[in-house]
Amino acid sequence: MSTSVTINGQTFAYPSTGQSPGWGNDASDAFIALVGLVNNLQSPTDILLTQYDVADNVTSASIVNGLAFDSSVRSANVYYSVYRVSADTPSGNSETGTLMLVYDPSAASGSKWAMRQDFVGNAGIAFTVTDAGQIYYQTTQIDNGGGSYSGVMKFSAKTIGV
Repeated sequence: MSTSVTINGQTFAYPSTGQSPGWGNDASDAFIALVGLVNNLQSPTDILLTQYDVADNVTSASIVNGLAFDSSVRSANVYYSVYRVSADTPSGNSETGTLMLVYDPSAASGSKWAMRQDFVGNAGIAFTVTDAGQIYYQTTQIDNGGGSYSGVMKFSAKTIGV
């Protein structure tokens, strides 16, 4: 006896354990529908949740390792949160936001990627993007020599390609 399984609005007769042969097409069709659904949930260029240590008082743009997009990506939404704390700022500074990016290969040099940062809170962090799609950050100083600084950023990205 098969079980009715609905995937993305389409119903399949999925075989039960021990069911007699002849169910291959039903199982294959259900699996193919499931793979199609999963592939729509995550693009190969999406970035899964990643943690990155953020330094204090970064006055020159510094690379955010793991946060870059190649020219096959036309737009991206980066979801991030930052928490920074030190002995001098024991209550900490927190922020959550979105970086919205769009790529225009025909734009002038220095303007291939356009980016907007929307956020709530204030962790004293700012982002920039290069024509190569690499995200950089800068931070304010919250540790005045008191030590025990910690800065953590977590991010993920959803992309849309060519």
